[in-house]
This record gives sequence, structure tokens and C-alpha cells, in this order.
Amino acid sequence: MNLRAIGLGLMAAMAAGGAEAGLDSCPAPTPASEMTLTFESNFAETGKIDPAQWRRYVGQHGVPSHERQVYLPDEMTVEPGYGLRLTTSRRDYWDHQYSSGQLMTQGLFAQTYGHFEILARLPQANGLWPAFWLMPENGDWPPEIDVYEYIFASFGNKANGGTYAQSTFHWKGPRGEHRSIGQGDNSDIPRFFTDKDWNSMAAVPGIAAPVPGFHLYSVDWRPGSLLVQIDRKTVFCVKEGPGSDVKVPAWPMYMVVNTAISGGTKAKPGWPGYLDDDQTFPLSHDVAYVRAYQFKDQTAAPVLPFDIRGVRLSNPTPRPGETVTITADIKVGPAALGKGNVTFGLFSYINPNEFHGRKNDIAKVGIAVPALEAGKTKTVKGSFVVPADAAPDYYGLWLWATYTDGPVNGDAGAKRL
Repeated sequence: MNLRAIGLGLMAAMAAGGAEAGLDSCPAPTPASEMTLTFESNFAETGKIDPAQWRRYVGQHGVPSHERQVYLPDEMTVEPGYGLRLTTSRRDYWDHQYSSGQLMTQGLFAQTYGHFEILARLPQANGLWPAFWLMPENGDWPPEIDVYEYIFASFGNKANGGTYAQSTFHWKGPRGEHRSIGQGDNSDIPRFFTDKDWNSMAAVPGIAAPVPGFHLYSVDWRPGSLLVQIDRKTVFCVKEGPGSDVKVPAWPMYMVVNTAISGGTKAKPGWPGYLDDDQTFPLSHDVAYVRAYQFKDQTAAPVLPFDIRGVRLSNPTPRPGETVTITADIKVGPAALGKGNVTFGLFSYINPNEFHGRKNDIAKVGIAVPALEAGKTKTVKGSFVVPADAAPDYYGLWLWATYTDGPVNGDAGAKRL
């Protein structure tokens, strides 16, 4: 059975277990002449967040003791000379004390293999957790590719590790268990420590003005290997091979850029440290551009059995009692699909005791879909009424689809959905 879901983000998990070779055994980076541009979001030039490329994530990654921020759309703006600005503010919302920003290309752009890069300036604050990462478009987890998770003055003490840009890879082990590897923690590749003042370094060309503190972070993702660079210097790699259970993903992944806040305290720091009591806000995570390329020699990258695209709402800000119509396009891969079901749902974020704050579905509609031809696109549509007792707030939309693996005659040969 093929599964596909969109509408929920995932947290960046902690590192645990694994082994890897040193930098001297890393693959060579792919030259620019051997790549083709497939995605470009140049915030510094366009001055906007393109809704055809990015979704503003709304929600929380668990209780405040895990992460202290709520992600809200008004914390994401674009400013001339800097590009995208993800702002982190001191602000009470949904039992959290801070708000921040997260953008993702889920449901809009995903790619199997290639070169992904971001030109960004990271906030200098203990306990903050800015990151650029890739997640699987099929809704599974792991894998996860963390290009950077910036750790400033680790655990609140520069003598205990200092400030570094951590790269981590997560995958499923041979028994389906979570495995991960990151430089410094569980490999013989040392951490990439930054200067005492990361902003003192020269800017990387690519933005309108030479604003110090911007650096280029990238990953080359090929079948069986990952290569991470900062300012075109190799800092980490992962390779499949004999004696290792590492499994590099082979299906489409989307991009995420966000800033979290550690839920740790001085007495019990989290992996990214803890927030200093005297820290001033707001703080910003600035992004000049994000780009993706495909390798010219990667002619047959694997694709998903089907893709969900173009989710549209008839009214993005409905009132209680009003009807909302949701439309989505299902693009079928190289093989035909049998009968399927698509379910749209609306949920509340308010319960802080559950992951992402998801409480109960407050509205839901299911749609039966007939067998789909290979390579074709099917548009599905459903409507539900927002409950009259729904309080004004942010709500989430989820979409879940299940299909048999191929065409069927009635119910004969169909797998249970």
C-alpha cells in the first residue's frame, strides 16, 4: 500500500549512534558545471515569499520543555538587503513564551538527489536553534538530512565546546530503529567550529550589499552518499559501504528553514543549550537565497508513486459555521494506481501536551477516488463546515491519501486500504 500525507512538519531529532570515516574519505563535490538549477528562491532580489514555493508553517514542536517557541506566520518577513527574515520574539502563545518562524517547501517542491544550498546569517544567541534541513515528501521519518543546526556557545559555556555548525543525518536501522550520525558526536569528523564572532567573517557574494555574517551552507546528495560544505569547504560526509548500516534516502525530500529555542535549563541543558535569562529579543535568522540543483548525470532519479500538489482553500480565513472547500491535485507516477481514498481534516493546535499541539480533528471529509492512470493528474475536491463553536485562532489542515499499488477490477486483487 502506498501512503502519502502532507500538512504536518517534524522536529529535528537528536543524534545517537553510528560511525563514519574522516574527511579524507569524503566524496569530491560536484562542480557547478555539472549541475542544472531546479529551484531558486532569491529573497534578496524578489523581496517576497513566493507562496508557490514556500508554506508558512504554523504550530509547535511539542511542550515548552522540549522547544519553547510557537511557529507563527507573522514572524516571517522579507527585508531589502537581507532577504528573508525569520524573527524570534518573546511572546506568550499556546502556553509557550516565544514565537518564531518556519518555512517549508512540502507539497510544493521536492527532489530526489542533487545539490541544495542556502546563503544565511544565523542568530548569535545561546539556546537558539536555527536550522536548514531536508525531510521526506512521503511523510515518513526518518530519514532527515540536517545541513546545519547552529549551536551557539554550547550549553551556555564557550569553554564546553564553543560555537559550531552541526550537520546530522538520520536514517532507519536494519530493525527500523532510529539511527543518526553527526560530526563530533559519533564520527571521527571533527565539529566545524566557527570564529568567536561569526559575523566578523567576510560576506559571501550573492546579496545586494556586503552584509557580514552570511555564509553558504550546502549538501551534495547522491545515491549512497551525502557531502556537506560551508563556504565550499567540506565539513562532513556520510557514505554507504561494507560494515555500515547507513542508508542514504532514495526518494524525494523537501526543504525546511526554521529557528527553534531549546527547552533546556541551566540545571539541565538541552542539546542546543539553554536560553540565557538576560537574552534580548527580537532575534533574526536571515536568508538571502535558497537554491536546488540536479546533477546532470542523475538522469533517472526515483519518484514517488503519486504526488499531492496545489492544495487550495476556497476561504483561508473562514468563520465558524461557514463552509470551506478544499481542492488538491494528485499527480500519478510511472505506474497506474488502483482505487484510493483521500481525507481532508481540520485540527486544533491548542493542546500543548501532544506533538505539534495537535488535539482533535474538528472537521473531516473523505473522498473515494477511482483508479488512476500512470502519468496523469487527478483533481479531488471536498467540503466541510467549520464548527459553530470553533474559537478564532490558527487551525491546521491535514491531507491523507491511500491507494492500492495498481489497477483493479472491482475489488478483485485490491489490497486493504
